Amino acid sequence: MKIIRNKQTYSARLLKLEEVLNLLSISKAYHFALLNEESKSFDPAYPKQISIGIRAVRYSEKELLEWIEIKKSGGRA
Repeated sequence: MKIIRNKQTYSARLLKLEEVLNLLSISKAYHFALLNEESKSFDPAYPKQISIGIRAVRYSEKELLEWIEIKKSGGRA
């Protein structure tokens, strides 16, 4: 499913962690640092994980792409 917002098209796909790491070209350690409130790298705008099962989480591709756009414009949301 595609979502059109501000003349940009976003996907409603849910990504696995490995897909997120590849999309953003970041390490697993940095990914979790972005989520960790006690880390110097913490970013409250970074998309949170979505629980889809007892031991399974995914990340919204749409939210990740929006986060990238915020970063490209120099903002912290």
